[in-house]
Amino acid sequence: MERSGGERPFHVLVVEDDAAIARLAVRTLARANYDVRAVATGMDAVGLIGAGHWVPDLVVTDLELPDITGLQLLRWCRHHGQQVPFLVSSGDVAALGKLDGRALGPEVLSKPWELRALDSAVRRMVAR
Repeated sequence: MERSGGERPFHVLVVEDDAAIARLAVRTLARANYDVRAVATGMDAVGLIGAGHWVPDLVVTDLELPDITGLQLLRWCRHHGQQVPFLVSSGDVAALGKLDGRALGPEVLSKPWELRALDSAVRRMVAR
């Protein structure tokens, strides 16, 4: 999805350690014309964001990653001046409920999600 005025497309970073879910998310968002990249760990996301060559406009992350949590990734971004919005996803509904409305402001999406639900959540966040 391009920004108004022909600017570059929105960059969406998918941080997901389940390869099948990551592929589905990338395919769904790429079909909606987002520029999507996927990484499998929080530290891979830190490396990509920290390098500054490709800065996401939105991060879609699993809550529980192999190395750090999605919330720790969000905190790292905030600490380093990145105010990028986060969509945090998890099958642990109780954990997501604790995140909803926190001061750091992640949106939440429970797993398993349908492709339409992911697309709708991303579109809603991009429209802000």
